[in-house]
Order: sequence, then structure tokens, then C-alpha cells
Amino acid sequence: MPSPQVQQHTSVFRAAGSSRVQRNRQAVSCTSCQKRKARCDRRHPCSSCEKRGDEASCSYGPAAAAAAASPGRASGAHRSEVAARLTRLEEMVRSFAANSPAYHGPTSWAALVEGIQGIQSALELEDEAASIETPDMDFLSVDLSPVTMEDVVRCLPPRRTVDRLVRICFKSRSMALPCIHTHHFQRRYEAFWESPSTTNMLWASILLSMVAAGAVIAAKKESPSSPALTDLAEPRVYMAMAARCLKSGKFLEAKAYSVEAVLVHLHFSMMLKKDSDPALWSLYALPVRLAQRRGYHRDAAKAALDISPFEAEMRRRTWLMVRFFDLTFSFQHGVPSLVSEADCDVGHPTMLTDDDFDESSTSLPAPRPPTDPHPIVCQVWKSKFMLILGRLHRRALRVSPSPPGEAAQLEADMDAWHDSIPACLRYRTMRETSFGDAGDIIMYRCLLELMYLMGKCILYCPYLNAGDGVWRDPMALCCDSAVKILLIHQEIEQETQPGGRLHEDWCMISSLTLGDCLNAAMVVCADLVQSQDQSPSDKEWKVDLIRTAYRMWLARSHDSNDAVFACRVIRAILRRLGAEPPSQTDSQPSLGENRHCMQSNLSVWDDHSVQDSTRIIMAAPVSIPESSTSVTLYAVNEPLKLEKSPVPRSAERGSALVQVLSTVVRPHFKAHFEGRGFLSMPPPFQPGNSGIARVLSVGPDAVALVPGQLVFVSGFVTARDDPEDTSVLLGIHRGNGFGTDRAGPLFDSWQGLWREVASVSLESCIALDEERLCGQLGYSFCDLAYLDRLSVAYGSISAAKLIPGETVIVAPATGHFSGAVAEMAAQMGCRVIALTRSKSKLEPLTSRHANITPLELTGEADADVAAIRALCPKGSLGADAFLDISPPEATANPHHFAVGLAALRSKARVICSGFLFNVTIPYGTVMMKSISVIGKWMFSHEEVRQCVRMTEAGTIKLGEAAGHLNWGGGFKFQDWEEALVEAEKAMAWGQHVLFTP
Repeated sequence: MPSPQVQQHTSVFRAAGSSRVQRNRQAVSCTSCQKRKARCDRRHPCSSCEKRGDEASCSYGPAAAAAAASPGRASGAHRSEVAARLTRLEEMVRSFAANSPAYHGPTSWAALVEGIQGIQSALELEDEAASIETPDMDFLSVDLSPVTMEDVVRCLPPRRTVDRLVRICFKSRSMALPCIHTHHFQRRYEAFWESPSTTNMLWASILLSMVAAGAVIAAKKESPSSPALTDLAEPRVYMAMAARCLKSGKFLEAKAYSVEAVLVHLHFSMMLKKDSDPALWSLYALPVRLAQRRGYHRDAAKAALDISPFEAEMRRRTWLMVRFFDLTFSFQHGVPSLVSEADCDVGHPTMLTDDDFDESSTSLPAPRPPTDPHPIVCQVWKSKFMLILGRLHRRALRVSPSPPGEAAQLEADMDAWHDSIPACLRYRTMRETSFGDAGDIIMYRCLLELMYLMGKCILYCPYLNAGDGVWRDPMALCCDSAVKILLIHQEIEQETQPGGRLHEDWCMISSLTLGDCLNAAMVVCADLVQSQDQSPSDKEWKVDLIRTAYRMWLARSHDSNDAVFACRVIRAILRRLGAEPPSQTDSQPSLGENRHCMQSNLSVWDDHSVQDSTRIIMAAPVSIPESSTSVTLYAVNEPLKLEKSPVPRSAERGSALVQVLSTVVRPHFKAHFEGRGFLSMPPPFQPGNSGIARVLSVGPDAVALVPGQLVFVSGFVTARDDPEDTSVLLGIHRGNGFGTDRAGPLFDSWQGLWREVASVSLESCIALDEERLCGQLGYSFCDLAYLDRLSVAYGSISAAKLIPGETVIVAPATGHFSGAVAEMAAQMGCRVIALTRSKSKLEPLTSRHANITPLELTGEADADVAAIRALCPKGSLGADAFLDISPPEATANPHHFAVGLAALRSKARVICSGFLFNVTIPYGTVMMKSISVIGKWMFSHEEVRQCVRMTEAGTIKLGEAAGHLNWGGGFKFQDWEEALVEAEKAMAWGQHVLFTP
């Protein structure tokens, strides 16, 4: 006999003799949970709405409201618990009775799960996790009320912040969108700020979407308290305004920028999604139809479209994005794509960078050869694969039998495409990847390889459930491709962690890419469950692989419903196979011997195992290349020579082998190579001073450096047996020139850094905290190369014994090293008086540092001295220190030196770090005021270490935000002539030219 307390709740389960009345099922969840497809407990307000802080929107239809207001709720805690449990059971029964199974197409990972034998019974034993709510970012989930351009301007942060966010998007090549032309966008961007009211509303939507994406990346790079983030709203604010701009710009009328604006908005919405989203996939139908209405699917010449070569090329690039997302989303959800190849005759994008063509181009230049890994090369090969992928997709979804030989032809076409991938974009494991390869290039290689492997999986997937026998080979090919996909994803997962090589390229990992990983995991699971003839070692190896994949998804399960379900499936399969799934705190298991591709196992060395508690990220074991390209000067006024030479297999005692990642090209190099310089550079020699490098091997006497470590290679080398009197500048200056060639052997022993692999002294390598500098602060190897300039600057500052609050004169302050002294002293808390003959040249420096005051000299000694003293604190009789970093050319008119020294107070310090010759010093003034005059040649190793520590602490800033400009974007050794010419132009503060081999 049921309890009276329970009896009143059980009527819904009683079988009644009376006939049933058929009626439509009414919703029992609140309207908000219905919309979000979230689990609703039918309270009022429900717990889901309470968690969102959105109690006001929690409302029910008539049936649901009645259930929510059940009288049992007021009868005490026990009755409430019983009611809630029975309500959940009632909801399950109604759901099973009324809901038909969802359709999962054969290419979706859900279909693969359903195809695994016995998976449903195994899943019943697993607890079903609650659904994770994720915010909607698409333009159907926000208020689409009309907007004006004044609203857009008010929504945007200040111009300087917008500049920075847009630069972040363009600087990150991993975020490069083929439909956006850099120079065209920049012109429209400048026009927008000059006259916002005349701006196209759809173009404004593109800008707002990019600001949102830049804000997301900036937030990942910097701490929440960073001043750079104070002006920013939540990214969804800018995305919502971008959506309103779409509506106000009437994008459905297929106007100019309509396709691009919708694509960019959806692309960045997808970037912020953790899961596959059917709603987002449905919205991708919009750019397909808009592009077709505008004729993007047609060849401009064949369709007689009256458009420029620039517009025709941009249409090809945009159509590639449209076609790619249509196909890949259709694959993910297992449904037909919207585009029929029979209706399209548009060609592939042309292999040109944005610098190669523009709106003014009357014709397109010849395509570039696919030798350099520009992003467009990847896009072209992706476009070629789309044709194969479309055929593969149609075959997978075909309801009638496939024509004979179709699978073999598809496989042959995929293999031919794979073999045609240029060498620069061929996939290689992290172990085989050069340390100098950029993160986005590594990701392009991985993504092309994943497309190929996923195609193989889809081609052979139908044979997974066909049993053994004739289909054994296709089954093995399918499983082998899936294993390779998982191994690549595990490499990517490791390298996208803080400090990893792909940490800045995390935005290239979308729900589409992760969907491939889910597919692959399900294929391997199916193979484990259904194959009966696997050897114990093979089975154990695959189980270990799945356990590692499980851990990867477990780490994502706090904010991803796909990850939650993947964990549930894998957990069920592992338990069915007798293997207990790992917990999130388990150590990383060994994958055993990798028979399919080399696995790069990254190791993090203990913080206390390295000097200065530097955390080292290394690839183990490090691969030493067989040969190295170097640049050599054999004679003055003759061209430099590119040479290849073998690389030693290990470093000798007292040295380290390093792979050069970025190294400096100085403005005066060209003059010196032509015999017009004052430094001692007797050929033959290999130029190149300091740089950023990664250690490949260390000598047997090394106690702190380890292979894989990121280091700053100091170009100032002292003799070990005479460090005080014998020194050279690596690849620049043979010695001090005091009548002896004592430094000659030292100069010849350590060649310059204009080479891919260099042998350098152990003491020249200053360890860098890569996780802090690159992972947290977001600096690139080019940004870090500025340490070359800062180390010289800090040598002068250290000699002056400057302390925060002191007033220091810096002259001439407009050059490379003098400007670095000024910016560094200002960031250390000093008041800087920057002497110059042209105040405007100092504007880039003074605009970033409020405590740097420029003073334009008049040439009148008394007036200039008085002006300097007027800028000193009240009550003082002059400045505390004078740092002179003059170039040799200033010897002809050393007026700044005379007035700087005259404007000092008693017991002040003068640091001579420049190259003035035969300058008169007022002996009496120096003596009467007890002024210290100190010559400072370069820096000590301890000073450069202190400079590095201040940079790691964030006291000293680097990169674009600090005003530093990598002039020309980095050059390869074969472009040495152009690099030398450009270096002569990059003379101002903050500008530097680099080789990035």
C-alpha cells in the first residue's frame, strides 16, 4: 500500500480503463530553458534561471505553471523531495513517449557512437551529467533594434585601444581571414575615424566583430587588472552591436560587404564557442545564399561580371570561406551541404599576399611560387581539397549504392592532393619541426594533415561495422587514420598550453577541429570493441591512447557539453574493456612506442633546477639539424655569401649550440661592409651580434643551461682569462684597438649569429622564462630581440647608479640606444630630460612616457643650460646624472655634451657610453662640483641578467604596445641585401630590423 504522502503524486502513472484522449504535448519546462535547451527542474524560478541571475525571465505555459505550483511543495522538505523525484521521472516518461529519436547523419560523431556495439547498454550505467549552459553569441540571440553610427562610435573603446585590438587581429596570422584585405581594410579604417557618419554600416559590423575578437585575445594575454583592459567591455557587447549593424545595414538585401560581414561575425562567434552548435551551423546558410545572390560562386570572366581584378580575387577568397564552412559544418552534423559544385565555376584563390595586389591593380601579378608558408598558400591547398571533400561528402550521405570504383578514385585523388602539398606546409611532428617555425605555420600544417586524415576516416568508416574478412584492410586504414588524428591533437593540446609553441594560436582550434578529434576517438573506440584479432600489445597501446584522449576531454568538460558526452562514452567503453578511466589528477601515461607518427613529449623542468628559478620549456629530445645556412663577408665592398655547413653533433666544452630565432641587423652594417665604418671588422668573418635562440646542445661543463631552453645570446664577449681588458662585440668589432690584436683569437673563435645554428660561449647565454615572457606577456621572439638594445641601455643606467625619483639628462635621445636609455630610465621611475635638435622626433617616445620631457636645444649655451635647470625639481641646482650616448657623427658639434655637463648639480654623475672623439671636458667645473665622469663600455653579464629580470617582472615593456617596431616584419638570410637597405632607414627610437631564420 503506497504511503499517503506519495499517493497523491502517483496518478500520472496509473493505467486507466477509460479511453485516452489524444492531445498535443504541452511544454513542461520554463520558456527560458526551452530556448536554451537546458535542463529545467520546474521550480519557480528554476535553478537554471537562478544560476544565470535571470529569475525575471523564468515563466511557464499553463501546464508547466500548474506543475511548478504543485501543492506538494508546501508540505515540508520530505514531500518536496518526493515530488521532485517523481516529477523528474514523469518528465522522463513523457520524453520517451513523445520524442522521436534525433537524426544523426553518417558523418557525425553521434552516428559513430550509435554504431558501436553495445554502447547504449554501457551508457545506461554511466551517470548523465547536467547540461552546461553557454552564452549565445550569434545575431539571432541579441536585440536587433536599429542602430546609428553614433551608437557604434559610443560603443567602441577609445581610438588608441581600438588600434591595438585591430593590430592584434592582423598581427596574429592564425586569425587571418581570406575575405579581409589588409590594406583595403586599413584605408576604410582611417576613413571611418575621419568621418564615421559616411561609413558603411556593414563594414562597421566587420570592425566591431574584430574588436570583439581582439578583446578576447588581449584578455588571454594580460591579467584582468591590466590597464590595457580597463577601457574594454565584454566581447559580447561588441558582437551584439555588430549584429545590430548587420540588421541596420540590411544585410539580407545582399548589399556590398553583406557576405563578408556575416562571415566575420559568425567566424568569431564560432571562435568563442566551446561546442558544436546546430544553430550556428544553420546561420552559415545565410552567407551561402548571400554569396550566391551576389554571384560569388561564378567565374567573373565567364559570367561577364563588370568587376575589377581586385574584387574578383577577393570574391574567390570569400567564396572559399563560404564553401569551407558549408562543407565542414555539414560533415559535422551529417547533413547535405547547400552548395552544388555543378552550379559553380569560380576558381581557386590566387597565390598572392595582400602586398602583391590592391584596388588600384589593373591586373593581378603572376602567382607566387609555393615555397614560403604564407597563409594564402594554405588557403589555396584548402580550396583544392574542397572539391574532393564535396565528392566524399556526397558519397557518405548517398542513400543508393555507390558506383563501382568510386572509393578507389577518391582515395587516389586524396593521395595525389596530399603529395602535392608544398614542402613548407608538409606535416611534421614537433620533434621534427624547426625551432624557428612560427606557430601559425605549424597549425596550418596540422590542419591540412587533419583534413586529409579525416577524409580517409570518412571514406572507410562504413566498413567499421562490416565485420572481418574482405573489409579488414579498409577497417585498418580507417583506424590508423583515426590514431594519427588523435596523436596530432594531443600534440596540439600540449603545445597550446601556457608556454607551449602554439599558445598564441589557440584561436585556430575551433569546435570543427575538435569535432574531428571526437570522430577519431569514436573510431578507435569502435575498433577496440569490435575487432577480435588484435594483439594484446596493440590493444593496450590503443587503450592508453584513448585514456589520454579521455584526459584531454576531461580537462574541457567544465565548459563543454561535447566534452562531457565524449567523457561519458569513453568512460563507458574503457570500463567495458576492463580499463578504469583516469582521473583528472592522474599523471600523463606513456603512449608507448608510436608506430604511426613521432610524438613530441613536452617536459617542464622543475623551477628550482635552473639558475634564477627560471622555468624552462623544452622539447625532448632536441633535434640537431644536419646543416646550417650562414652569411659570410669575405671581402670589403663585395656581396655577402650564403653558405651551408655541417652542424656538430654536440657542443664542445665551454660552449652551447643554439638555433637562432631572431638576430639584429644594425643600421651601420651596410656602411661597415663597404669599408666606411669605424669599427674593426677584418674579413672574412660572419656578422651578427646578439639575438634570441634556443639551446640545442651544451658542453659537458654546463651546469645550468639545458637543451630546449630559450636564451638571449649576448653579443658582448669577454676573454675568460682577461675579462677586464679583452673583449669583442660578436660579429661586429674585433677589439678595442689599443695597439694590440689580443682580442683577435677571441673574435675569430666566436662567429656572429647570422646563421641558423651557432656555437656560442656558455656565459653569453642568458636564460629566459619562456612561459612568463611568451606565454603570459605575449612577447614574440622578435619582441624579445629588443633586449639587445635594453642591455646596453641598462649598462649605462647601472653605471650611473640611478634610483627612482632622480633627474637624469639623456642625449641625444633620438637614437636606438639613447632612446632605449630614456625609456628604460623612465620605466624605472626617473625623471628624464631628453635633449634633442628636433622635438618632433621624440614624440613617439614622449607620448608613451609622461616622465620624459623633451628639450629642443637652441645652440645658445647659457639659454640651454638655464632651460635644462628649469626642468629639474624646484630647489635643486641641476640634474643628478647625465648619460651621453652620442654617435661618432656628433663629434663635429658636441654642444649637447657641454650644456648637459654644465647643468648638473654637485656630486652628479656623467656616463660616457657613446662615441664622441676629442671632446673637451671643463676640468675645473668637474673638480669643484665633485662630478664623477665614468666611461662605460657595454655591460656586465650580471647587468644583462638584471635587465632580463626586470623585463620578466613586467617593469620594462616590450613589443608594439611599448612602441617597438619590427621594421619589415623580419627577413630571411637570402634577403640580406634588402635587410641592409631597410636597416639604414630604421634609425629612429624603437625601430629595429631583424633576421628571423
